[in-house]
Amino acid sequence: LPSHMAYNLVLADASGRVSSVELYPGGGLREMGPAIATNHQHGTDPADRPAFTRTIERRDHVELLISGDIAPAALADRFLDAPLYQTNHAGGFGTLFTAEYDPSRRALRLLWPRDVWEQTLDAFDEGRRVIAYGAGTAPVDALENWDWSDWTAFTSSDWVAFGMELAQRYSGGAIPPVPVRRPDERGARP
Repeated sequence: LPSHMAYNLVLADASGRVSSVELYPGGGLREMGPAIATNHQHGTDPADRPAFTRTIERRDHVELLISGDIAPAALADRFLDAPLYQTNHAGGFGTLFTAEYDPSRRALRLLWPRDVWEQTLDAFDEGRRVIAYGAGTAPVDALENWDWSDWTAFTSSDWVAFGMELAQRYSGGAIPPVPVRRPDERGARP
């Protein structure tokens, strides 16, 4: 699965099978246990900006919660409290929503501090929610400032390169740039 940055996914099915998977920037994945997702990557490299993302603190907090006798419904509500719920939206690291999945009921609850949206696959009700996260310090319309022709003129659908270039542009140069391709290299991997 192409990804511009590290992610964790928890996969579950109606039979009760659960797995946690780490996705790596640029592609690749690894199955992990237990099934916890806080975007904390394991391995020899230290966590990237752990104080900013609070990834280690959040993972430890989830492990503490699930080791207790907390009911699943109460567990979901705890994700709306610190350190799991993050409010640094202006800094680029705020919780957008908490999702509680129930594969056996084919149901989903999306949670925010002041709203809950419940859906099932059997009675899906199309809609939308507008959630106010607070004022950012410098609002940016990323799509408005993007010159799509600059990138698409010299490549086929290389989603890894796309994700890496997008991350490089918005990271202030913290991520190495993607090599520029000439027209005669269309679709060739660097």
